[in-house]
Amino acid sequence: MKLHPGAPGILVLLALPACFPEFEDRPYLIAEPTVLAVRGTPAETVPNQQVALEALIATPAGTVDGPLTWAFCLEPRRVEERTSVTAACLTGSQLQPIADPTAVPMLADACSKFGPISPPNQNEGEQPRRPSDPDPTGGFFVPVRAEYQPAAGQGARSFGFLRVRCDLAGATRDVFDAYQKGYTNNVNPQVSELLLDGQSVTQLAVTAGATVALALAPGATDREPYLVYSAIESALFDRVEGLTVSWYLTAGTLSRPSQRWSAEELEAGARFETEWEAPSGAATVYGWAILRDDRGGADWRSFELVVP
Repeated sequence: MKLHPGAPGILVLLALPACFPEFEDRPYLIAEPTVLAVRGTPAETVPNQQVALEALIATPAGTVDGPLTWAFCLEPRRVEERTSVTAACLTGSQLQPIADPTAVPMLADACSKFGPISPPNQNEGEQPRRPSDPDPTGGFFVPVRAEYQPAAGQGARSFGFLRVRCDLAGATRDVFDAYQKGYTNNVNPQVSELLLDGQSVTQLAVTAGATVALALAPGATDREPYLVYSAIESALFDRVEGLTVSWYLTAGTLSRPSQRWSAEELEAGARFETEWEAPSGAATVYGWAILRDDRGGADWRSFELVVP
């Protein structure tokens, strides 16, 4: 199994067949097909609202579009489970196939299975299940599996997590009403510009062994404000999203594979920058930059670095 870390709790990636990572000291290297990111548009929905699903599939030969099959996970993770997705969904026994990923309704019972509403017991005499806890941004997420399986060669599976908006549980009427009025649903961030050695291009010729500066600029409106409910204090708090950029390549060495800046740091001029050292021999190196916000939204860009 090969796992690529992304935003905490947002993506679980499983390569097929299971194996040990080839580059444990450089997890940003893509040596086999990998689903690097999954996103829904809109980035946050309510139950039954339609959402369009997309995935970024990286391979040693570059980006591919598919073929992809999709499925919702229908079973929440149990308290004793340490994985991000319950074993029943990892093994495939609790999956609901998605026929059309371009327009699929969010699960009608998403907030009872994966949100703050206590899920119903499935069997008589079963101990009541506890509601899901929100993530640090107050959000709840529904797992969705993307499986890439080409006609020949190795495929990959991943679980992405779609943010679902649920009513506050246990809040006073005043707090509930203020949240309904003041909370703004998440919107996917947008990559404003990708710079390869200071140039706004997606392909760049570089000298063997050279060091190349890589930079990404997010959109001006990507630092979105939102409300977070604290059940302990029974109060709402204003927050502003931070952003994270992760880099992946098929060869070479990165000085900084991932970088997160808070809203305050971005406001002060923090930039998403790293350096890449080219391999010593001729190669076409494929790369990917993934921009994520704190509430689970994502955008990405692909690029090529050609070493003649």
